[in-house]
Amino acid sequence: MTNICIVFGISSSESVKYSNWKDGFTGAIDILKNKFNITMVNAMDNKNIDFTPFDIIFFKEGFNGKYYNKYKNNIVNKKKGLFISCSNEIPKDTDMNIYDVLFYETEWYYNYANLKRHKNAYHAFGINTQVMKPLNLEKDYDVIFVGAIKSYKRPLKILKYPGKKICLGVNSDNKMVEKLRSSGVEVREFIEYDELCMFYNKSKLCYIPCEIHGGGERAVLEARACGINVEVEPDNNKLKELLLSPIYSSEYYAEQIEKYLLKV
Repeated sequence: MTNICIVFGISSSESVKYSNWKDGFTGAIDILKNKFNITMVNAMDNKNIDFTPFDIIFFKEGFNGKYYNKYKNNIVNKKKGLFISCSNEIPKDTDMNIYDVLFYETEWYYNYANLKRHKNAYHAFGINTQVMKPLNLEKDYDVIFVGAIKSYKRPLKILKYPGKKICLGVNSDNKMVEKLRSSGVEVREFIEYDELCMFYNKSKLCYIPCEIHGGGERAVLEARACGINVEVEPDNNKLKELLLSPIYSSEYYAEQIEKYLLKV
């Protein structure tokens, strides 16, 4: 059987995600593990990965990323793939052709990065709709923001809304966190996936004001799957795409990855 390795990096400081990473991506990999021999390796815990047993190496990072660069001399005769984890890179042909396959999250990024230059570029994205779903809970919050408290996610824009507000995500910017709290916004750290679903369901509106390269893709689909209204900023065509797209599931995510695995 083909042996597949997926290399990612999650710091132990991201306590919940480090100990219990659960989202659409991990849901897709769990589905694929029923058909393929897949090993997930956290590069932050494994300083010297032995790639000898593996036939295909997938990296979850940006183009020509730090994990690929660290191990590229150890995987010369291996097939390599990339789950593209950021949207601000337009790769050179040389950087793109390092990989045998590319998996991208939005059609906006496919066009922005001109991925048609690569012969194996697959749309592969989704959320765990077994977890993210309507729960018919009482609404405790008027507006919810989900994402790290960072400038490029523009969480302070939530202050324009009246009512009870909450921000959920890694508290990366202390000054911004203090501003939110002093303005009456509840701020909580990263929480587990099941609990996140409950907070979506307890909210009337999900507001994701991220910049175009500020993430937010998963939050848009998660909130939609939970049956609540979602708003994004007019300058973010990437997230506007996901307001109108199908609510991609882990099953879809797995099917798209499997297309390449069956091909090779």
